[in-house]
Amino acid sequence: MLDQFPNTLFQVEVLEVLKGSLSGVVKVVQAAGVDEDGSMFFMAGDTQLLETGKVYFLAVRGPALESNGGGYRVVSGGNGMHEVEILEGTGEPPGPTGNTGSEGILSSRQTDELRTRFADAIANEVPFDFGD
Repeated sequence: MLDQFPNTLFQVEVLEVLKGSLSGVVKVVQAAGVDEDGSMFFMAGDTQLLETGKVYFLAVRGPALESNGGGYRVVSGGNGMHEVEILEGTGEPPGPTGNTGSEGILSSRQTDELRTRFADAIANEVPFDFGD
């Protein structure tokens, strides 16, 4: 169903995992992008595409269909548990030397609050009923 909408493929570096076993550099697919009429399309609750050089908490599932790049699908929606940009951090910004600045970002107050919020959601998750 999501494959009827524009999708944008990204490569992201996994810095930390709260659930699952992703590591290294992985592909993710965001259900967003340029629509057939040239306008930008976003799922309800999303406002922009992921941006290079920024750090995000992502909820993903996947992998997506190979026709959409085969990456893990970024969970979208207005419930506050989708992509969240990390704005605070004491690390240096990404640069040509390969420095990601992740040390400061992963230890920031904002990251701690998001980590707690996501961990609580994971601990209290309600399995999706496909209605077999």
